[in-house]
Amino acid sequence: MCIHAESSKAARVPVLAVVQQALTVPEKLRAALARRSTCSRRALIAETIDDAEGGIHSLPEREFARILRRRRLPAPARQRRLRRPDGRYYLDADWDAYDLSVEIHGLPHLEIRNWDADLDRHNELSIDGRRLLQFASYAVRHHQDRVADQVERGLRRGGL
Repeated sequence: MCIHAESSKAARVPVLAVVQQALTVPEKLRAALARRSTCSRRALIAETIDDAEGGIHSLPEREFARILRRRRLPAPARQRRLRRPDGRYYLDADWDAYDLSVEIHGLPHLEIRNWDADLDRHNELSIDGRRLLQFASYAVRHHQDRVADQVERGLRRGGL
C-alpha cells in the first residue's frame, strides 16, 4: 500500500476516507504498508493510519486534534456513538466527564438534507441536556485560536 500524491494532504485523504467509509480497518492498512519494501511517504501514511485508528475521520478532525494538543487540553473520545430511539448519532469529539461534545462540519454538511439532519441531531442532543459546540472545517483551519478558546471555555464550564 503506497500512495502517490503531490502533497501530504493528498496522501492522507484516501487513508482516512477508506476507514471512515468502513471499506477497511487500520490493521489491514498497516499490514499492507508493512508488505511494501519501499514506499514514499511511509511515515506519513503510518501516522495517518494511527489517526484513523484513533477515530479521526477527516483532515479537519486531525487539525482539531493538533489544536487541542497545542493548548494542552484533554483528548476527547472520538466518533462516540449515542443510541437514540430514532437512530444513532456519532460525535466527532466528546468529553463525557465535562459534558461537552464537538462536531466539525465540512462542505457536505451544507447540502440541505445533511444540514437538516445536523440541526435535528443538535436539537435532540440539546433536549437530552448535552452541550454541543459546532465548528466549520474552515474555522478549524483558519481560526484556530477562536476554536481553541471556545473549546477550553466549554471544558472549564464542565469542570476542567
